[in-house]
Amino acid sequence: EMMLSGASGAASLSERRAGDTPLLSALQGFHAAYPSNPGALALLRGMWHWLRRQLADKYIWQWSLPREVFTQGGGGEYTRDSVRLMRVFFRTHFNVPSLEGNLDKKVHGVPARLVFSLPLEYSDREVKRIVSWLKGLSYPGNCAYVGEVKINYNITRPVW
Repeated sequence: EMMLSGASGAASLSERRAGDTPLLSALQGFHAAYPSNPGALALLRGMWHWLRRQLADKYIWQWSLPREVFTQGGGGEYTRDSVRLMRVFFRTHFNVPSLEGNLDKKVHGVPARLVFSLPLEYSDREVKRIVSWLKGLSYPGNCAYVGEVKINYNITRPVW
């Protein structure tokens, strides 16, 4: 089973400064668990597309994902792991059901659309490391990124 550090919500700043970025470690574990899963690869490629736009921008970019991103990558374990990955490290803007709830039913328990943003505490240096790792992954030629990326001019973040 894929292990994720942190609790529901973003990993704490002190956890991230203690050593390697827990998000990067979790992404590497997620990729290792689902190395050729088309849904997982599309999720990771979409994350790269989203986070590279966030670099050096004082406004928050939000990533809106359809439910199918979490249910068509294999359902069951994949659904739990992908939702958990997003909930632990990113801010969730819609009410996502409890991870302890039954997510095994492919569409039940997962809203039609989930929206995520980067916590304000992440530095551009941390985001750049993650973007660099995501860029270096091998994606199949037909692997398109998923979701919609849009800017939220109502929220600003420090660029540091």
